Amino acid sequence: MVLLPPASIAAEAPPLAAFELRYEVLRNCSPLGEATLALKPLANGEWEFTSHTQGTHGLAALAGAEILERSRFRWRESLPELRQYEFSQDVAFKH
Repeated sequence: MVLLPPASIAAEAPPLAAFELRYEVLRNCSPLGEATLALKPLANGEWEFTSHTQGTHGLAALAGAEILERSRFRWRESLPELRQYEFSQDVAFKH
């Protein structure tokens, strides 16, 4: 049996592929806004998942409603290991 040093072991393949999805956000069957979900690899071996929702119709647009979530993680044994998380929400004059 030959033991290889950690640097020579190939990086684990991620269990998901990168993607970007766009959705229409509805409330009571009426358009309220748009949402984008994205998963992408970063140059340092980490991954980033973002969820961005923005009010584009009605009161949500008038109030400038916007929600942004961002998670940075790395894959460890086929599971995500959280490295950083951010959440921001803006509505009218509140952050």
